Amino acid sequence: MKHFLPFALLGAVFLTACGGSVASAPSADLIKNPLYTKQYYDDLGQRMVDIIISEDDALKKDPALKTYIGNVKDEATRRSKEANTVIVKGLLGSFVPVKEQPQGHVLVTDSAVYLGADFITDPGPELHVYLTKNVDPRDGTFPGKNDLDLGRLKNPYSAQMYSLPTSQAGPYSTVVLYDTRLKRLYGFAQLAKQ
Repeated sequence: MKHFLPFALLGAVFLTACGGSVASAPSADLIKNPLYTKQYYDDLGQRMVDIIISEDDALKKDPALKTYIGNVKDEATRRSKEANTVIVKGLLGSFVPVKEQPQGHVLVTDSAVYLGADFITDPGPELHVYLTKNVDPRDGTFPGKNDLDLGRLKNPYSAQMYSLPTSQAGPYSTVVLYDTRLKRLYGFAQLAKQ
């Protein structure tokens, strides 16, 4: 998938690559999400490769621009690898639909639950994110006393993060989307090492 990338954002990435202090992603909150970060920098790096391969006229006229794009590509590769290091240490899953059609990836680390940039679900009036030790929340009563409610879903259409309380004992097996008002199980993602 090709994305339009504003030149100001390219400048921000380049400044970061050269030791500047400008943020290298659209949002400081999003860049904390390893799933989002990996996808963003993979896409950015691929876009820079595509520009170099296309032999764009601007590159022929300005060799410094080609160097700049190469630096952005290298920085994107480095940041993608850093995000991947976090991902492989956590537990990863993909949503399975039950009563609704949630899609996308989820990552659970020791400190947070991350929904990826590919996350999408139907909205609900009181849709919550849960962690459960049950592999399948349809087995038994859900939610149960040992299930952890991380709060209301922040957004049904995008990457997001939920902090885990340090007092909660794991390990959890599954992330669940459940509407507490409708008593409706939207779907769940079983977690596993990558």
